[in-house]
Amino acid sequence: AFILAVARSIPGAADPEDVAHIRGNVRDTAEKISAGMPATGGRTLAEFLSPKAMDRLTEWLSLDRLILSEPGRRAAGASERDAPRAAAPAESLPALPLPPIAEPVPTMPAGMLPSALRDFLADIATRQGVPIEFPAVAAIVAAGSLLGRSLTIRPRRLDNWTVTSNLWGAEVGSSSTMKTPAIAAGTMPLRRIASESDEDHGQLQARRRALAEALNGQKQAVIRAGAKSGANEDETVHRITAIQSRIDALKTESARRRYFVNDATVEALIGILSESPNGVLEFRDELSGLLASLDRVGHEQDRPFLLEAWNGGIGGTFEQDRIGRGNVRVAGPCVSILGGIQPARLERYIRGTVHGGSEADGFLARFQLAVWPENGAIVPGVDR
Repeated sequence: AFILAVARSIPGAADPEDVAHIRGNVRDTAEKISAGMPATGGRTLAEFLSPKAMDRLTEWLSLDRLILSEPGRRAAGASERDAPRAAAPAESLPALPLPPIAEPVPTMPAGMLPSALRDFLADIATRQGVPIEFPAVAAIVAAGSLLGRSLTIRPRRLDNWTVTSNLWGAEVGSSSTMKTPAIAAGTMPLRRIASESDEDHGQLQARRRALAEALNGQKQAVIRAGAKSGANEDETVHRITAIQSRIDALKTESARRRYFVNDATVEALIGILSESPNGVLEFRDELSGLLASLDRVGHEQDRPFLLEAWNGGIGGTFEQDRIGRGNVRVAGPCVSILGGIQPARLERYIRGTVHGGSEADGFLARFQLAVWPENGAIVPGVDR
């Protein structure tokens, strides 16, 4: 375990084959020392580590107090007078803890959060006993998706560079780190808005259906009257056009406003965006499911569409044309993404991104809000 930890801390030695090679070298070095043969493992390791790290490693292993056997000193060319003093048996040496593989992750100060959300998120973190980063990312991404294309920002005073309010967020943590409850609490305000919108939509649908039937009846009556001899054709066309405009407007009003999608194909997502032009939040409790779906055969165009939708529709109208479905027009695709993922499942995508694989298309880089708090940050919650 120690060899593996050291190997992983060495730049360029994270590949499993490299780790196995280093482990074999260390084993060979240990056997040579036991047999009293010359060994250069220490000098080779020193080439990889900084002097400070080598000093810490030497101190931890108590190498400054251990001596080689008599045959080993002769093989190494050591003289009697240069031999170090005999050390206590290894079993009597005090056990020292392993050095940390990485520095502790700093916690996010509550002062970094928007003042309107600060108390709300701090209360969630205290009640659930979770790092404040978990509910904070969920709430901020949800708020950005609600604004969507209704609010854009121009960071520069003279340039026309425009940014939408949608965000992508990922919450990284092992199992049982309370990611799901924290995300649910952070997105609760948006879920409440979506629920109320669905209730209003259901109540208005009956009235809209009755109005649509009445308008269609009026349209048919005008058509029949226009078919009679002596009818004014221009007036008939004008009346039919006016009624049809009201029917079309009613269809647009009747569309259900969507705030969330969970498991939708890109084709279905485009249809949803055509009726919800402000944008939607694609929420996946396990982001690994979304990432895996993008790698399936036949879905090669899914990633490019989501990359475009990350821009929030700044590029303008998006039109999809299919023989079966015809033309579907989106004023500007705007998609926010939020979910949790375990470190082991994320590792492959990070490797592909870093080493120039198919994942190196900027997809992971677009997760502006990605957090991975320390596993030990989970504490008992407060029931209040």
